[in-house]
Amino acid sequence: MEDLIIFGYRIPAWIYAPVIYFLWVSVFLLVKKLYYGKLQKFAEKTRSKIDDILLDALNLPLTLLIFVSGAIVLERISPLGKDADLTRHFMIGLKVTAIVAIIIFIDKLFRNLIKTYSSQVGILKTSGGIAHGIARVIVFGLGLLILLDSFGVSITPLLASLGIGSLAIALWPFSRRWRISFRASRLLLINQ
Repeated sequence: MEDLIIFGYRIPAWIYAPVIYFLWVSVFLLVKKLYYGKLQKFAEKTRSKIDDILLDALNLPLTLLIFVSGAIVLERISPLGKDADLTRHFMIGLKVTAIVAIIIFIDKLFRNLIKTYSSQVGILKTSGGIAHGIARVIVFGLGLLILLDSFGVSITPLLASLGIGSLAIALWPFSRRWRISFRASRLLLINQ
């Protein structure tokens, strides 16, 4: 990006780009605070708990996404665009931050749903912690796969090996029963 000329004064991009970033983030954080607070007050008045759960889960990820959007604007207007390698690493970092924000949102959403409705669902009364642990492993596992894919690592072989491994583990008890019944039938044939 070129220098900005205002009232005859030349302002380098290294000066006005961080100012624009600061203004961008400040304005959107202020807008978030105003509207998010109003939404929370409205959600508290409703009978449903789903809206409270969604808003609680959305708080931190929304803040992270505001910072990421400001960084994207900064990348577009700053002189970083001239260095392609640095820009690529910067964009990967922003992508990782956005993916982490989504993972945090989904994890917190599931955690709050399980915590809120565990008293109403019989199976979750006794095994709510286990359900939360399984949900967390699935969310972070999928998030890790998405992060690996964003780094350029091919996850197709990993998914294929997980699928074949899961199939082998699932069929192992059946193969054992088959071997036992085969041996038993062979013994019966030999004895006759």
